[in-house]
Amino acid sequence: MSTLRAFFKPKKARLEDENPEQEPEDIDLVDPFDPVDPVDLVDPVDLVDPVDLVDPVDLCVPVDPVDPVDLVDLVDLVDPFDPDDHVDPVDPVEPVDTIIEPDVRNVPIDHAECKADIADAVGKETFDDKDLERFLNCWTPTSQSELPTSRHGKSTRRLLISHVQDPIYKDWLCVSKKQSAVYCKPCVLFGSQAHAPGKGRGKGRGQKLTTLVTKPLIKFHDLKGKSGLLDSHMEKDFHLTSMNLMENYINVIEGKKEDIRNTINTSRAIQAECNRKALVSIVDTVLFHARQNIALRGNTGEVGVVNSTGDEPSTNDGNFRASLRMRIRAGDEALKKHCLSAPKTATLMSADIQNEIVNLVKTMVIERIVEKVRKAEFWTILADDTTDRSKKELTAICIRYLEQNENTGDYILREDPIAIVDLLDMIRMVLGLNDVGEDELVMSGVNIARVLVDVVEKLKLDLNLCIGQGYDGASNMSSERVGVAAEFKKRAPKAEFQHCMMHQMNLSAGSAIKDVFINKAHALIKKITQFFNRSAKRVEHLKTVIRRAEDSRISKDKLTSLCTTRFLERHKAVQVLRNLLPYVFDALTDMTSWSSPETRSGAFNLQCAIDKANFFVSLVMLENLTGLLLPLTTMIQDKQIDMSGCMEQTKLVKKQLADMKEPHHWKRMYEEVVLLGERMGVEIKVPGPRSRIAINQYTKTSDPEEHYHKVWVGAVGNVIQDMNARFGEEKQNVAALEQLIPAKAPEPDQSAEVTGKLVEHFEDFLDVGSILLEREVNRWLLHWQPLSKSDRPRTALSALNSAKLYPSVSHLLKYLATLPVSTAEPERTFSKVERTKTAIRATMTVNRTHIHKVGKPTRYLGGNLGRMRKFLASERKFLG
Repeated sequence: MSTLRAFFKPKKARLEDENPEQEPEDIDLVDPFDPVDPVDLVDPVDLVDPVDLVDPVDLCVPVDPVDPVDLVDLVDLVDPFDPDDHVDPVDPVEPVDTIIEPDVRNVPIDHAECKADIADAVGKETFDDKDLERFLNCWTPTSQSELPTSRHGKSTRRLLISHVQDPIYKDWLCVSKKQSAVYCKPCVLFGSQAHAPGKGRGKGRGQKLTTLVTKPLIKFHDLKGKSGLLDSHMEKDFHLTSMNLMENYINVIEGKKEDIRNTINTSRAIQAECNRKALVSIVDTVLFHARQNIALRGNTGEVGVVNSTGDEPSTNDGNFRASLRMRIRAGDEALKKHCLSAPKTATLMSADIQNEIVNLVKTMVIERIVEKVRKAEFWTILADDTTDRSKKELTAICIRYLEQNENTGDYILREDPIAIVDLLDMIRMVLGLNDVGEDELVMSGVNIARVLVDVVEKLKLDLNLCIGQGYDGASNMSSERVGVAAEFKKRAPKAEFQHCMMHQMNLSAGSAIKDVFINKAHALIKKITQFFNRSAKRVEHLKTVIRRAEDSRISKDKLTSLCTTRFLERHKAVQVLRNLLPYVFDALTDMTSWSSPETRSGAFNLQCAIDKANFFVSLVMLENLTGLLLPLTTMIQDKQIDMSGCMEQTKLVKKQLADMKEPHHWKRMYEEVVLLGERMGVEIKVPGPRSRIAINQYTKTSDPEEHYHKVWVGAVGNVIQDMNARFGEEKQNVAALEQLIPAKAPEPDQSAEVTGKLVEHFEDFLDVGSILLEREVNRWLLHWQPLSKSDRPRTALSALNSAKLYPSVSHLLKYLATLPVSTAEPERTFSKVERTKTAIRATMTVNRTHIHKVGKPTRYLGGNLGRMRKFLASERKFLG
């Protein structure tokens, strides 16, 4: 851009128009950067604002009123406390932990891949920043074969590559691939301001723009020289002014120079600085709400500026405005001054401004995550859906990938949400249906897969690097023929489906209630907890009974309801009921004499059902079974566990379950049953002859311990059988990779066998031949031979940190570590939605961006919010 100044004529110049009949106008050319030249100074507003809009920071210029939505150009702002802010935008810093959705349809364009054609800009009078950025980086030919030609009689003339690459022409000469023609880039983009008919007396104004501007140059017989079209165009004043405008625009947008209007107008610069300081407080408040999952608005509308004294109004106008008033009371002078002086059309506090800030931060968070995913060698997709309070089908989409710590070089597993989308709206969009269509929106595997592919492709992630899919076991997700897994694999051929291990473990644990004993006890526990928790009076009476007993061993005084979706999460409810069972029985006894017929009959029926040996035995069985399996499901939800570690822990739990069927384990459990029976005053005995369970399901015996032992063995057997069906046979590719984990590695002399299996399953992932791979695997196995297996790493993630000198082994271990394990992260994302999408917000009609789409910006943008604010203020590309 340094050559642009060479094109300005220092003195008077004659204007030559394409129409020879028009007399040129002799006008002084004024340097717009020279504030000393008082003659015919070009309007500074027209020099830098390509879209002829009022800069929202300039609240002092009395120009046309503006739409409040357009009042804030966040990206054109700078950190008021950093004088060097114009030079280098802040690099994003390391993330910490969360969320969120973004609307992937608003993800910024990757301008390195977007090649706009300058012909698309011809005829447009105004451009926004996104359009200008696209056309300033439009398609450029790289070889002579791509350049246009023209016929002149029997001869052919062509535009030469030397013309395009010549330093004199390259900054403005632009080739249209669509039209096989040539245009002047600055005149097309900024010419409407440069000649501006009827807008003053500046050089080049009021002239008719033709060839190279509104009409293409398609004849290439006379280009250079005094009469050449290119050289003569360079001398035109409107071209020089357009070049000036383009240079100034690029310098301002890159932060290389101050806006020319600020240098000319000192008072405007002071006002802009005040506005920026106020905006820092406003952005910081929005980020505080995002970080703490606090909704922005309240029950009533948000109109006008907040009270500059910080006094609270008579009505609740929302959390955001209340937070601003708190900042004012705490001494935020910049915000207080803004509230005193800001006009009604530029308060910077409207819902639109809040939405814009949230969307900007959301975009930054997503870009930061996508940047990290692109650095990883593999990634997997995780998805889950739920219905929120406003009855929208939300789908959370997360990416699992490996990240290497830049300081230590160690690897950690990350599961980051990249989108929370309204599934039905997205299906309607990808299918091209309108909002009033009569067609049924089918949430089939094909349609959901299209949504997932659409989200991933808009983020420009490489589907060839996707090696796994993690969903629940619903038929539309897991079907091998028409499910999401099958359809998504058509676009990502290496993405193997993995049913969520946490869901599988819950389904296996639920098989225990196939036993009639335990099934009846489970249903009775649900009835008891519902009976008490449905009435505050009953809950209070149970607390009174517990206080009256003065038992210091009791820490809980309220029953816990059974979890409706997670069987193993019911362990706490079972445990609390067992500890409080004597007090529950006493409370039910008291309630049988209450005045309410419903309470009396319900209490009597429950009292009769509780007072039985079968219930005591089943209660103890459920407590021990869920207590054993619950820690495993908690471990599976950890982001740092990989498939190998999960399978190892599952095998250990199956072994524990098999041991618990042994008589010595049952003996300890039976002692607990007897002790509970003594506390309740009930004798533990074999069910009577009229019991269908005793007659048909188990062999008759007079010993209650032996009889209930058979019941326990049957229940545990059901769980083990289900776990074997779900976790028994590992996938062959996982089994082959596990031989690279040091704790499971064979002897070095078996390296050829290990290599054969790896080549069989992962030939497409390897960059070396089988011979080199075998040698590397052999060295890897020899590396761990001096250590005992108990001292070696037991997971792929822990082994990775020692595999830096073994590139192929490291590559395969990364594959194993990245495979999906559970969908816990998408479910955690829904929990954050519930915190802000309250019953009130679910009925809102105002279009508001939900704060959960941002999540915790500090996780992805670093803990220094000042640096993130600076990034927000200085990067034009995030302008929404």
